[in-house]
Amino acid sequence: MARVKYMLDLAKTVYGWIGVQYPLGSLIGVTLLGAVLFGSFWWIIGHLWEVDHKATTQTQSVHVEASGDCSSANAGNSNSINVDCDKQPPKPQSK
Repeated sequence: MARVKYMLDLAKTVYGWIGVQYPLGSLIGVTLLGAVLFGSFWWIIGHLWEVDHKATTQTQSVHVEASGDCSSANAGNSNSINVDCDKQPPKPQSK
């Protein structure tokens, strides 16, 4: 509790030096300082979270097959498939 009282006394002293003479300027300055400190803290937490989660994720391989008329399979990045088929798809066989 003594530490909190000391911090408040220090804040009141700093406000007495700057805040009384420049109330709007000191408010803007303290707001910017708080935003920079909070943003830095948030960025560090995000970086640490990313480092922790990169170690646990693994890439998985994908195997895709397609067969029959007018069928296609697409796996991977930057693949494009153009299927030009005039035939109608086969009708399901009834059992």
